[in-house]
Amino acid sequence: MHHYCLFCLTQRTEAISRLIECRQECRVISPKIVQRHWEQGKKVEKEYRYLPGYLFIYTEDPIDNFSSLRQMDGVVRQLGDLENGFELSGSDRTFSELLLQSNGLIGAQKVYQVGERIRLCEGLLTGLSGTITKVDRQYKRMQITFVFDGVERKVWTGYDVVAKPENDNKDCDLTSDN
Repeated sequence: MHHYCLFCLTQRTEAISRLIECRQECRVISPKIVQRHWEQGKKVEKEYRYLPGYLFIYTEDPIDNFSSLRQMDGVVRQLGDLENGFELSGSDRTFSELLLQSNGLIGAQKVYQVGERIRLCEGLLTGLSGTITKVDRQYKRMQITFVFDGVERKVWTGYDVVAKPENDNKDCDLTSDN
């Protein structure tokens, strides 16, 4: 699969996306992100544009001629370099592959706060509940305090191995919105 990216005028991305899909045998993704917020006292998830103006193009065959794409009203430029035929490479390609796998939708990220109760879902301590005592957002990890044998024990762990249980008797569910 070949990965390309165009930068367009933001207000034209939907129209350009439809035109490209009609002219080429390809898939076009305009990335979106899910954000949570409160409306009338209820938690609501909405999709918003992530990287407005960027269109990621996925084709089975390489695009040999970008001139027809560049001439579309609203296309500013294509990303990549001429040497690679404007195909994405390196970290740009990795990001593009992740977008394709998630159908262009970047999910909401869980936020952890000091004082919250969590349950470990992986590793040696699976199933243990504890309280978050420190959060290191830069390294996406937290310090959790457990009580074992009447003594408080502290352990550092990554965000990816914990969940917020509804209650201490519930099994871990990493897909839970709690």
